[in-house]
Amino acid sequence: MRSVLPLFFLTLCLLSCQEDKGPAIITGTAPNVPNGIRVYLNEVDGNGTPMPLDTAIVMNEKFDFGLQEVQELSDQRLLTLDGANGILLFVSENQPIELELRKDSLVYSTVRAGKENEVFSEYLKMRVDQVVASQNLRQDQQEVFDKEGQEGLERLKKEYDKMQLTYKDNMINFIKQHSNKIVAPVALQSLYNEYRLEPEQIRELYNLIDKDLVDHPVMQSIDEKLVRVETVAIGKKAPYFEGKNPAGEVIKLPEVLGKVTLIDFWASWCVPCRRENPNVVEAYQKYHDKGFNIISVSLDQESDRDKWIAAIEDDQMTWNHISRLKKWQDPIAQLYNVSAIPATFLLDENGVIIEKNLRGKALHDKLEELLN
Repeated sequence: MRSVLPLFFLTLCLLSCQEDKGPAIITGTAPNVPNGIRVYLNEVDGNGTPMPLDTAIVMNEKFDFGLQEVQELSDQRLLTLDGANGILLFVSENQPIELELRKDSLVYSTVRAGKENEVFSEYLKMRVDQVVASQNLRQDQQEVFDKEGQEGLERLKKEYDKMQLTYKDNMINFIKQHSNKIVAPVALQSLYNEYRLEPEQIRELYNLIDKDLVDHPVMQSIDEKLVRVETVAIGKKAPYFEGKNPAGEVIKLPEVLGKVTLIDFWASWCVPCRRENPNVVEAYQKYHDKGFNIISVSLDQESDRDKWIAAIEDDQMTWNHISRLKKWQDPIAQLYNVSAIPATFLLDENGVIIEKNLRGKALHDKLEELLN
């Protein structure tokens, strides 16, 4: 199960404001917070980095930043409170903003402002409820396994998959319903990062969002990612690359193409990759003589060079291997828009991508279909 909280808050940190310009005075209440406690207001830049903006001091359970702000396109706020859990995110609007803080969990605080924040708060609630539900299922795993064994875990997995599908459908409908609001690109970014929708689905939703938001930084980010994804979509020619193997020899993709070729992104430190390697080795041994080739691209780093070479030997991976030893800055991984590993691309004899991310039995079934 992928961790969604970091992606969630990173996406929110790209939020911006649709309104043109206008004043905004930010005030708030802080029930049960003692006098003298500090409240910190940050603006968030386009890279998701909080930048200190102002500090207020709680007096009689109230605080006031009193900012007369000029609204900018990337105007987004992040608030923290000394001694409180979490953060509060909201958007600036050209009207006063009133906050009611919950010191036990700032994410559940109340924001009273305009329609943009009203819809954004609705989105936040959907996201938080989803995260909490996922965490609860994870916490139930051991208890269910003790009582029901593997069958219980399978039941939990089906329940989780159903919950994820329902959430995804609800979020798609939410984007369509609020396509003219700032929250639409933020929600789309969340779907893109966490649910690996097909590029066609993301592009379709992207095109539904109001054209006035086309310069929104999140929209620009999505578009840039889509262009990269569409470059390596099924049916596209696999982009050219080359790299050095452990012996320092240059290996070029066109030179290793077979009837069917697997491009395999992995790393010696990647547990799921190492777990999948025996399956790939078995496939290679079974189908290599029939025209199946593999080229593995490692996302190890320079300090792990020896571990990379040892893993190749330990896992008996007797095919071509290359690496720039730059971890996530590997240019080939970036070219293929790889953001998680293992990641694989299956090519035909002409170097055209025909499948992606086949694992386990699915890889064997496809090779059987293509080579027998």
